[in-house]
Amino acid sequence: MSFPDQITLDESMKLCLLYFERALRSSVMSPEEIYEEFGAHSGVAWELRQELLCGEALIDWDGMAAEQKIAVSRFISILKDMPLSAFSGEGLKDLLDPSWDIFRESANSFMIKDDMEGAG
Repeated sequence: MSFPDQITLDESMKLCLLYFERALRSSVMSPEEIYEEFGAHSGVAWELRQELLCGEALIDWDGMAAEQKIAVSRFISILKDMPLSAFSGEGLKDLLDPSWDIFRESANSFMIKDDMEGAG
């Protein structure tokens, strides 16, 4: 049985990639900007982390290059290694945890490299 509003797995993965990229771009903003962008509530860091962790599904998708899959794997690993203090429901304070700096630096380096390759 087919439903008219169903999407294919490939379409679903493209949406996953879109949301992951959007979250990744948000993650390189300042903690204050992230906090505001996500609605300035106590669970902002948790929400951002969960949106980024959804990217884990991309690792098994054939629609991404091997280098991109490696980068996503690294991001996921960094997120999973974060201490609870990085997403404990303390709002902006969570985003100021040093582990977010590590993630932000990694994401920013990847995005700069990706942008440079896309421009060439």
